[in-house]
Amino acid sequence: MFVYIIAIVVIAIDQWLKFLVKFHMQEGQTIPILEPFVSITSIRNPGAAFGMLQNQTWLFILIACAVIVAGIVFERRTSHENRTLLRLAIGLLVGGAIGNLVDRILYKTVVDYVNVQIFVFNFADAAITFAVIFFLIDALFRDGKQTSNSQSTAKDEVDDV
Repeated sequence: MFVYIIAIVVIAIDQWLKFLVKFHMQEGQTIPILEPFVSITSIRNPGAAFGMLQNQTWLFILIACAVIVAGIVFERRTSHENRTLLRLAIGLLVGGAIGNLVDRILYKTVVDYVNVQIFVFNFADAAITFAVIFFLIDALFRDGKQTSNSQSTAKDEVDDV
């Protein structure tokens, strides 16, 4: 249930922020926040990161659906494990994918607004990025635990002989 609550919170925040940008800013308008590093800039992105693969809406819809299904399947397969960081990552990934999927289905573009001079992104993109980071951290720490558990088990087996 934790995964789905995280996903719903991500979707709600993402769509609320995009609503504010769409209805209170003109496309291309910029509001300085921490000049010159961060601003809010209303952009419509018909592509992926850095504007790649412009107007490939159906491709992005299929990818998002695959990510959502994979996230749900992974959640069900790992639901018995007590790995909070992994569950948080799944929720962020699914919520972020759905947040951007809603935009692609309704508008055929994604509303981006956080401008850090190098690129412009949105809350869903940030959620997906943090999901990937958390997956990596979980994998690193889990592998370390499995390695030490495997070594302990092997040592215990030798001691038993």
